Amino acid sequence: MNTNFPPGTRVWYWNARAQVQYGTVTGVNVMPDRTQILTIRDDGGTTINLPTV
Repeated sequence: MNTNFPPGTRVWYWNARAQVQYGTVTGVNVMPDRTQILTIRDDGGTTINLPTV
């Protein structure tokens, strides 16, 4: 499946404290319903998984 966020893509998101976090996509997983889940390593070194919109 094609993705708009291939590994290496720089991204940003808001964290729970409404602060912008920057990171790099390290992987993409696709759920059975075709939802894409990005694995992101933020600039602080934390790895998180977020769905794409």
